[in-house]
Amino acid sequence: MLSVFTQRQLDTLHMYADRVECVFRELLNRLFNVIEFGNLDIPPYEVGPVDQKTQNLIETLRIKLENLKPNATL
Repeated sequence: MLSVFTQRQLDTLHMYADRVECVFRELLNRLFNVIEFGNLDIPPYEVGPVDQKTQNLIETLRIKLENLKPNATL
């Protein structure tokens, strides 16, 4: 799905991911543990166009990130 975003949207997502790396890492660890123990199956994902709700969310993140001081939290 990342291949259908604009460069500006990708830049916004990368900035956001950099700021939430620890939380995201913990989420992935929990997810992998649940999958490993057979408590969750993830269905295949099919790539489609970016919906308006996702575009709006990324734009909101971009605006908030631009207005943050360098070490502020979201």
